[in-house]
Amino acid sequence: MPVVAAVHGSAAGAGTGIAQAADHLVMADDARLVVPFAQLGIALDGGTSWFLARQLGPRHAWQVAVSGRPIKAQQALEWKLAAELCPAESVQQRGLAVAQQYAASASLALAAIKQQLNAVHGQSLAEALDAEAGYQGELIESADTAEALLAFREKRQPVYRGC
Repeated sequence: MPVVAAVHGSAAGAGTGIAQAADHLVMADDARLVVPFAQLGIALDGGTSWFLARQLGPRHAWQVAVSGRPIKAQQALEWKLAAELCPAESVQQRGLAVAQQYAASASLALAAIKQQLNAVHGQSLAEALDAEAGYQGELIESADTAEALLAFREKRQPVYRGC
């Protein structure tokens, strides 16, 4: 299932790793991510090493990890660490709205897409194409796909049941 996080204020240390674990991170426009491990004399934790290296690349992740400089919300958005920014007073409501959008979506498709994107870093193109064909073969027979096609023909929003 999709994971949505909303950061208001600072997400520091392992909090940065937790925020980065989200599929969709909403940050208040005055929020920041803080990676203070080197300044504390300790190693990265909370998944921070994995997420920063995947999202920024090893060299940029190194620079962020050892500098200890906070990553302001606008910078996080530019670096694609955050999906969107909003005013601080509405960050919780925006996070909930995004979660509701995902909840109304086809959960089987979202799960397949998440699995595909998480696996692709260790796959060749041929392996990714095989995986895509497998997922398509499974999902094309689902009730959710039938509902999506019917809703399209009837010009209405689909109501997914996760089957």
